[in-house]
Amino acid sequence: MHRIYRPAHHADVAFVLAVRRGVSAHHWRFGDMPPQVDASQDEVEAITLYIRELQRGNGID
Repeated sequence: MHRIYRPAHHADVAFVLAVRRGVSAHHWRFGDMPPQVDASQDEVEAITLYIRELQRGNGID
């Protein structure tokens, strides 16, 4: 959990776009994330909800 991913900086749609399009490494050092073509929309929404719950639980709003 990092504050850079708080909702005010990365909206939920940013997670969807990252999953669908992939994303170049820019906030981490372990390489690019390729598109996750096998992830369903329901899975992406559930993961995003989980991330937001963890953020709230850790004071990242």
